Amino acid sequence: MDRNKLIRNKLLDQNIKNSSFFNMHINELVYKSEDYLGDFYNESPNFLFDKDFVQKLIWLTYSNEEKKNILDNDLELYFKN
Repeated sequence: MDRNKLIRNKLLDQNIKNSSFFNMHINELVYKSEDYLGDFYNESPNFLFDKDFVQKLIWLTYSNEEKKNILDNDLELYFKN
């Protein structure tokens, strides 16, 4: 495994761990809060932990060259259809 992939894997692992901790904390806040605050946390997009959030974290771990290749491939697919 090359050095960049190893660094990316460590970053990704740390981001997932941090995100999971954040999500558990928000869930705890929702559970222990008064109803109006629980509703606020549940309805706020800033406090949601979902697949898109993880995808954004993964994207941040790519090198510029990897990002360019991914975007170029996406554009090729888009214009083929």
